[in-house]
Amino acid sequence: MTLKFFLGSVKKDGSSPLRIRLKDGINDVKITCPGIFIKPKDWDKSFNLVNPNTPGAEAINYEISKYRIKIEEVKQKYLLKQIDFDLAKRMLSGSESSKSIREFVNKVCKRDKTAETMRNYLNTIGNFTYHTKIKEPLFTDINFNNIMIVKNSVIKKGGSAATHNKYLRDLKAICNYAKLTKYVFHDFEFNKQWRAKEDITLRVKTITPEVIYQAIENVKRKSHRKSAKLSAYNELEAIGFWLLMFCTRGMYPADITELSSHNLDYRFAEQIRNEQKGMAKEISLLENPHIYRHHRHKTGFPMKILITLPPIRHLIGVLRFLLAGSHPNFSFLTAADASNPNYDDRIKGKDPKEVDFLKLFLINKKNNPKACATLWGTYSSALSRIGMPSFKIARKTFSTTARRVDVDEGFARIMLGQKDKSISISYVDYDDPKLFAKLCGEHIRVLSAFDSIRLYNTWLQKIDELFGSNWCESNVHIKQDSDYVYSAWTDSLQKIIDAKNSSFKLY
Repeated sequence: MTLKFFLGSVKKDGSSPLRIRLKDGINDVKITCPGIFIKPKDWDKSFNLVNPNTPGAEAINYEISKYRIKIEEVKQKYLLKQIDFDLAKRMLSGSESSKSIREFVNKVCKRDKTAETMRNYLNTIGNFTYHTKIKEPLFTDINFNNIMIVKNSVIKKGGSAATHNKYLRDLKAICNYAKLTKYVFHDFEFNKQWRAKEDITLRVKTITPEVIYQAIENVKRKSHRKSAKLSAYNELEAIGFWLLMFCTRGMYPADITELSSHNLDYRFAEQIRNEQKGMAKEISLLENPHIYRHHRHKTGFPMKILITLPPIRHLIGVLRFLLAGSHPNFSFLTAADASNPNYDDRIKGKDPKEVDFLKLFLINKKNNPKACATLWGTYSSALSRIGMPSFKIARKTFSTTARRVDVDEGFARIMLGQKDKSISISYVDYDDPKLFAKLCGEHIRVLSAFDSIRLYNTWLQKIDELFGSNWCESNVHIKQDSDYVYSAWTDSLQKIIDAKNSSFKLY
């Protein structure tokens, strides 16, 4: 094969475009290196560089060196038959880098990436366009100068360094994926200088229980109109979800939409199948129905939670009923099942896989990303109206509360679904019953320190006050003192965690 530089036809100004010839048998193409023009008298054929005395020699040779590296890479891959002639031509062609970034995201990323990632990518491209005024950004537009324009514009308009860096991460991910999929072969020169310096002294925002008590007080039903009723429902449900995220050790909305009885650490579907056949509801379980196994949505890190800890299970139960009335199109629990007190009727004739007592929503990010985003956006707006911070703050508040009550950093990270940096995760088995009991003990201490049970009961009272319900008279109201409840749980933890092959009536 032939693969070498040569100069094209001389232009009126005496310069020639630098070109590459790729030839193998009958296949013969000539590829122009865009933007590189050299006068024949300055070209050194022996070294494939311009002479050092040529004006701008250093910059020109720097650009040429990129193609020299690419030529060597293409040559090796072609000789090893890792690529064919057409792909070799595309890899050497600078025209590939002129493709639209938005087109790549809509065509290629849409095929492989999640709906949420797509939204992030397109939002970042939109912001790149807004700050640079480039209507249709190309891959060649991802360069130092344009990134600096974005950075300066973001900061000037009151944005944060973290915002700019988030855009930068997205653009880097898009460019890397474009190269991985061989959509482009353009080299991108991302480095630390492209980033904005973030203020490491920024205070992590968390809240105290008093903020939630005040938010509950702020919920009002302003009229008897249907819209006012729904607005109050949304505000109360938003508070409930915030509390649930805190109590489940910092889950995010995407994790909440994935809650399911089928993730409990026992054969839930088998229990339902037996009950549908008329067998006793108190059945012998081989695993533990108190334990919920979950992979954190954002990182995939495995989490194990004692789901029956008060008020976690209580919050889920009440929220299911609220959703059935306020958002029937999205609620997993139907209005008919919500109004039917007969347990046997509610499971009769259903596929055991479709029976679920923890599931809140029919929708999630996979089956209906747009509706899911809209609904959680509605809840986020509801939080703002009553003086509550965003759902993400629930996680930060859990972490801060854990540190305030001197929870070991390793335990705190594991509870939050983060890798324990203080010890090697490879050498610690958090499935060990005694170690998991200690983890649950720390979980209880955080819930107790944040006044979780009294917050939950106050939330229930507000629901009854606004809508005339009687939750506080039902078994979902936690009537015992918080200290008594958590003390009893702490004393029984090991027995609860070790409860296998025992009879247990869950619902």
